Amino acid sequence: MDPICIPLPPLVTLPHCQTQIVTNVSMSMSSSSPEDDEDCVVAVKFLGPQLSFCKPAGKSKPEWTDIKIENPCFDSSRVMFSKKDNKFRIPGSGGHLIGSLDLREPNDKLKLQSVQFENLPPKLPTPIHELMDSCSRAA
Repeated sequence: MDPICIPLPPLVTLPHCQTQIVTNVSMSMSSSSPEDDEDCVVAVKFLGPQLSFCKPAGKSKPEWTDIKIENPCFDSSRVMFSKKDNKFRIPGSGGHLIGSLDLREPNDKLKLQSVQFENLPPKLPTPIHELMDSCSRAA
């Protein structure tokens, strides 16, 4: 299968953000062809607080919607698309927050969900370096 090139507009850098270092890119599609899919959305997460979205096959000229995420735990996070929920999600570092963005809603704010773990195993009684020293490795 030949790769498909999707033309996108130039990136716009928000104040106090950067668009030179990309953390990752994610895409939502409802059909197999992004050029014809008006529901296709490309999301780009940059290192730092900026997250940008674009609908490349929209009826008008495509443009970026830029969001500045105020919480620094998302600065180095990756964006992913959940087909199940039809939302873009971003896990915060540390695993205690998940940001969600539903593009069907006109809101440009990340909805935050707190994650609480129950019944975690107890901490290891042995310091990690002693545990690692007790392991063997074969070549």
